[in-house]
Amino acid sequence: MGTISTSVGLASNLPTGEIIDALINAQRGTIDRLASRAEEYGATSGGLNVLSGNLLSLTGSATTLGKETTFDKLTTTVSNPAILSVAPSPDTPVGTYEFEAIRKATTQQIYSKGFANTDTQTLGEGVITIASGGKLATPTPLDILNEGQGVARGVFRITDGSGASADIDISDAVSVTDVLDLINENSAISVEARAEGDGIILVDTSGQSATDFSVAELNGGHAAEGLGLLKTTAGTTITGDDINTIPGDYTLDLINGGNGLRLIEGAPELRISLTDDPTTEFDVDLDDAVTLQDIADAINDHEDNAGKVLAEVNNGQFTLTDQTGGGGAGAFELTEINDANVLHELGLDVAAVGNTISGERIIGGLDSVLLRNLRGGQGFDQLGSISLTDQSGKTAVVDLSTATSLNDVINAINQAEDTGSKLNLTATFDELGTGIRIIDTTASPSGNLTIADVGGSTLATQLGIAVDAAQSTVESGSLNLQYVNAATSLDGYAPGGGTPQTSAFTITDSAGNTATISLSTSVKNIGDVLQRINSNETINVQAQLNETGDGFELIDLAGGAETLTVQDLGGGQAAQGLRLLGEVDTNEGGQQRISSRLTTEIQIDAEDTLDDIAEKLNNANAGLTAAIIDDGSTLNSKRLVLNSTRSGSEGALILDSEGFDLGLTITTRAEDAVLRIGSNPATAFVTTSSTNRFNTGINALIDIKEVSEDPITVTVQRDQDNIINSVQSFIDSYNRIIDAAADLTKFDPDTGERGVLQGEGIVLRLLRRLDSEVTQPVGNLNGPYRSLVDLGITVTSGGKLQLDDEVLKTALDDNPAAVREFFTATDNGLSDRLETTVDAFTDPFTGAISLQNEALTASLQSIDERIGVLNEILENKRARLVEQYARMETIISELNSQSSAIDRLAALANPGSS
Repeated sequence: MGTISTSVGLASNLPTGEIIDALINAQRGTIDRLASRAEEYGATSGGLNVLSGNLLSLTGSATTLGKETTFDKLTTTVSNPAILSVAPSPDTPVGTYEFEAIRKATTQQIYSKGFANTDTQTLGEGVITIASGGKLATPTPLDILNEGQGVARGVFRITDGSGASADIDISDAVSVTDVLDLINENSAISVEARAEGDGIILVDTSGQSATDFSVAELNGGHAAEGLGLLKTTAGTTITGDDINTIPGDYTLDLINGGNGLRLIEGAPELRISLTDDPTTEFDVDLDDAVTLQDIADAINDHEDNAGKVLAEVNNGQFTLTDQTGGGGAGAFELTEINDANVLHELGLDVAAVGNTISGERIIGGLDSVLLRNLRGGQGFDQLGSISLTDQSGKTAVVDLSTATSLNDVINAINQAEDTGSKLNLTATFDELGTGIRIIDTTASPSGNLTIADVGGSTLATQLGIAVDAAQSTVESGSLNLQYVNAATSLDGYAPGGGTPQTSAFTITDSAGNTATISLSTSVKNIGDVLQRINSNETINVQAQLNETGDGFELIDLAGGAETLTVQDLGGGQAAQGLRLLGEVDTNEGGQQRISSRLTTEIQIDAEDTLDDIAEKLNNANAGLTAAIIDDGSTLNSKRLVLNSTRSGSEGALILDSEGFDLGLTITTRAEDAVLRIGSNPATAFVTTSSTNRFNTGINALIDIKEVSEDPITVTVQRDQDNIINSVQSFIDSYNRIIDAAADLTKFDPDTGERGVLQGEGIVLRLLRRLDSEVTQPVGNLNGPYRSLVDLGITVTSGGKLQLDDEVLKTALDDNPAAVREFFTATDNGLSDRLETTVDAFTDPFTGAISLQNEALTASLQSIDERIGVLNEILENKRARLVEQYARMETIISELNSQSSAIDRLAALANPGSS
C-alpha cells in the first residue's frame, strides 16, 4: 500500500504581496474614473484661463486706446534743428509755426585790472560788496505798453531838420531802452531820444530847419504809431504820446518795480471806515485778487458796501470816493489788519482829502523807478522844488512837487534853463547804476556848483545831491532802491540762491529772553517771516524791512545788557537760509540790530593777496565764482575773473570795492535770450528768457542752440504712428483671442482629438459678444465715425480683424477729434464697451469665465476629497487582507507541521511500505 501525503499548501504560486495588490487594484476603477474626470476639469479650467488671459490682454490694449494721452502725443519737425529744439506738451496746438532765435542768453563776466602776482602782492584793506538788485535803469518791455497791446515791430524813418534821415529797425527790440539806443546811436541823424514820463521825447539837435522834423512809418508798418512817435513838427521837439498806460488787468506781481503785493491767505487785509452816521466799516479780503481791477472789484462788490464807497483804478493809481455824504464823527480812512502790508504797495498810504483818497502811482514811468521805492521804500519826506546853479553862474529852480519817478528828476535837471539857456548840468546814473551823478560841464568854471532844496522840499538832501562847492561832480551814492519787500518769495532768498530750510531757530534778545521761530512750509515770503517774529510775545524784538531795500532786520527793543543773537536749532539751517545767523552786526541809536540782506559784504584784510580774495569770493556763496587767469601780458598779467552763477538778466550782479581798487570791468553783460514767435515782425511778438529755454505761448519748450538770421519753421502734428501702433496692438490682441478660441475648441474627425473647450458654450457666447462690439455701428457719437469699418478696420475670414493704415491715417487727418471720440467716449467709446464686455467674462466675482472656473474648482476639490476617501478605504482593505493572509499562512504552517508528523508516524507503523 502506497504512502498517503498529508501536507497542505496555497492554491497560487504568487507571493502574498502581489496577490493583495491584484485584489486592491481590481477595486480602483472608481478612483481612476474620478481622476480622469478631474483631469478633464483641469484641462477645461486651463483652457478658460488661457482665454481669460487673452481677454485681459485685449482689455489692456483697449484701455490704451481709451486714454486721451494716446491721441494727444505729438511729434515735431524743426526745419533747422541746429538752431532750435522743440518739445511739445499735450496742450500744444497742432500747426506750423515760425520762430527766430534773436539772441542767446549770456552770463555776466567781470575782469579785474592786472596785478603783478597772486600770492604776495597785497591790495589793501577794504570791503567788496556784491548785490543782486538795486539797479535804477529798469528797461520797460515793449509788450506791456499801450494797455498791454504792446508795440508792433518794424521799421520807421526819422528825418531831422537838416533833411538827414535814418531808418530805425526795432524788429528785434525788447524794451524802450533798446529803441532809445537804436535812435541815439544812429550817426546818420542828429536826434536825441529819451523817456520822459509815460512817453518818448525826440529832440532835433541838428540846429537846422531845412525840413520838418518828422517820424514816418515804412513798409506799411505801425512801429512809430505804437511808440507814440508818428508825428511831424516844424520845431525841434517831438513829444510822444503816452504809451505807458496801465490797464485794470495789469497784474499785481508787476507793481512797485516787480516787488508785488503780499496777501494774507484766509483773512482780510484792508479795513475801510466811512464818514456816515452810524459809521460804516467793513473788512476787505483780497485773496482772490490778481489784477489792479480785482482790488477795486473786491471793494466795490463787498456785501457791506452797497455803493457807499467807490473804488476806481486809472493808469496805475487807485481812487476811493466816500459816497455816503458824511454826517458822522469818523474819518474816511483805510487801515491794514491781520499784519498785512498792502497800503504802501497799493499807493494808498495817504490821507483822505474831503471824501476822496487819491492813491499814489504804483507803476514807474518809462525805463524808470518810482521815487517812493527809493531809500529802502521810504521815499522822500517832502517833494518840492530844488535850485540849481552851475559853475558858470547860470541858475534855475525846477519844480518836482509832482514828480513820481527818478527819470522825472533827471530830465528836469537836464532840461533846466536860465532865461532860455540850458544850464551846464548833466544828470545821469552813476557807474554802478545804483545812484545818480550830476556833472557840471562848464568850460571855464568860476563859481560853485550849487544844488539845494527850496522851501520845505527834502528831495535834494535826501537824494544826496545837495552841494555848494567848487567841484564839477556830485554823486548821490546808492539810492537804495527797494527790491525786497513783504511779498518777496523765500525761493532763492538763501545764500547761493536756495530756499531756507523748513526748520526752527531761536532769537535771544538783550534781556536774555529766548523765542523759538518755526519756519514751516506755510512761511512763503518775507512778510510771513516778519509776522512770525513780531507776533512772538516772548522776546522784545521787532522785525522790519531794512532801509537799504535789500532785506530785513531785527531790532532789539529789550534794552538789556546781553547780546541779540540768532541760532539754528537741531542741526537745521533756517536762520542761515534767512541770512540771520549770528550776533549783532550794527548798533544804531543804542539799539542792537541783526540784518538779513541779499547784499553780501566781504571783508578784505590788509595782508590779503589776489589768491586770498578769490578764495573769499568763492566761499561767500554770493552768486558768483572767482578764478585767476594770466592774460599773457608782460606786466601785471594776473587778473581776477568773476562769473555769475546764473545766466541772463537774473544773474546780473553789482560789484563794488571800497578801500582799494580792483579795477573791475564788465566784459560780458548779463542778457536774456530773445525769441521771436512768428516770421513777420509787425505781427509777431518777442519773448525773453534768462536761460536759453522758453515755455512759449504755444505750450512747448523751445531751446535756443544758436542765433538764426532766418525764421525756423516748426511743425507740430499728432503722432499718428503712435495711434496706429496702438490700434494695431488692439487688433493683435483681438486676433489672439480668435486663434486661442479656435485652438481650444478644435475637433479632428480623423483622430477624434478634441480641444479642451470643444463643446463649451461659453466660448461661443464670448465670440458672439466680441463680434457684436467690433461690427455693430455705435450711436450717440458726435463725429462721423460709427464703426471700426469707418476707420479701416474690417473683419476677415475666421473672424479676425485687419487694419488698412491709409484709411485710418485719412480719418486722423480729416477729423482727429472724432477718431479720438470713437475710442475714448465714455460708455459708447470702443474702450469702454470692450471693457464692459470683457468684464462680463473675467470679473473675479461676476464674470462668466470666473464663475465657471469657480465651479470647476469646486468640482475638482470634491473629486479630490472623494478620491482621498476611496484611497483610505482601499488602504484599510489592504491592511485587513494582509492581516488575513498572515493568519492563513500561520494556520497552513501549523497544518503542514501536523501533516509531517502524521507522515512520520505512518512510516513507523509501516516500515516496509516505502
